[in-house]
Amino acid sequence: PQPPTRSALMSAPPGARQTAIVSGGRRKVHSILPDGSEMMEEFELQTDQLVVRKRRGKTVLGRELEWAYEVGAAPARLTIANDTMRESGANPVLCRLDRVDCFEWRGGDPP
Repeated sequence: PQPPTRSALMSAPPGARQTAIVSGGRRKVHSILPDGSEMMEEFELQTDQLVVRKRRGKTVLGRELEWAYEVGAAPARLTIANDTMRESGANPVLCRLDRVDCFEWRGGDPP
């Protein structure tokens, strides 16, 4: 099968507003869906591979929820509050990569 085109990768539901920028070697597409929720996708410029997809919605009172990562992983944050207990730095980092024909898991070196 042919790989999908860039417009197919960045498809959003009808009525969604999209904004795209290029930053840090990635194309970042921000979509606001008709129900008010948001979706952010990041694609590598050279390969058009989807690297990160995250969504967030709103509560009934309108407060924005945290980002939920569907593809990729959240950047690691180290603060004093969560420094008392954390995952080991000796473990490999696993990340899911969605390809056109399969799902791929990648293991990276420890940070």
